[in-house]
Amino acid sequence: MRNDPGDDGLSLQVVVFSAGGCRFAIEAGEVAAMRCRSGVEECPDIETLLGLPRDGNVSRRLLEFRNNGVVAAIPGDAALSHLPARTIHALPPLLAARIAVCGAAALALDADGPVLIVDPRQFPCA
Repeated sequence: MRNDPGDDGLSLQVVVFSAGGCRFAIEAGEVAAMRCRSGVEECPDIETLLGLPRDGNVSRRLLEFRNNGVVAAIPGDAALSHLPARTIHALPPLLAARIAVCGAAALALDADGPVLIVDPRQFPCA
């Protein structure tokens, strides 16, 4: 978290992307690199790691996670963003018990709607 003077409070820097029809965020400190996919580089799709159906044949970028070295292909683009701390909420117990998304950690609301914050250290190949 950092103090964001434009928001009068703390914010979490995140990498935001879409997959499986939903928006996700990963804490920026957990991402070592974002890059274009070159050639036939073998790595899992983020949908597989999250436990979601794959998003068809779309262009993909790669995210490399810092703590476990996993590289995942994400559909479309990713963007660096800040989520104000006041918009981040722990998952309600019922939702946490029922959610099928691997690594689900919290829920945030920004100007574009809900964002599910996930922890890549909880992915099955971590």
